[in-house]
Amino acid sequence: MTAEGVVPAVRRSLGQVGAFLPESPSDPTPAEVQRQACRRLEALGYRSAWTNELIGKDSFAQLAVLLAATERMVFGTCIANIWARPAQTAHGAATVLSEAYPGRLVLGLGVGYPQQADTVGMDFGRPVDTMRDYLATMDAAAPETPAPPPPPVRSWAQTSSSSTST
Repeated sequence: MTAEGVVPAVRRSLGQVGAFLPESPSDPTPAEVQRQACRRLEALGYRSAWTNELIGKDSFAQLAVLLAATERMVFGTCIANIWARPAQTAHGAATVLSEAYPGRLVLGLGVGYPQQADTVGMDFGRPVDTMRDYLATMDAAAPETPAPPPPPVRSWAQTSSSSTST
């Protein structure tokens, strides 16, 4: 998808109103409660919902549970931290979910903070360059893990920090 086509595609997928489904590391919500909540949101006309990622909770696993529980809702990550998994793994997970639930996944990626990179022994680098490298690695994984049409919509976030800004 071209850069010019990303914003309109995201807007069409998400609709005008969505819900944020926050998870707390100290008080996780059981999967069944999450499924019921998303079914109620869908019945009320919500077109999209967003999940966060925490240490110890994989956003792709949560998305799989929620996508399976609903029929039309689009789900997105806000954000899936790039330090939580290699780019090839993120690509593979997004590909499987996009194939199983066409048009219902928005993959929001983020570089997080230098401390998160440190915990996995990686160099944080310059955020924009780091994200570009991650996306290039995801794209390079495509021949090994063919993405079904249409591919998942991707968005990304950058932290604002004077010491790491580009």
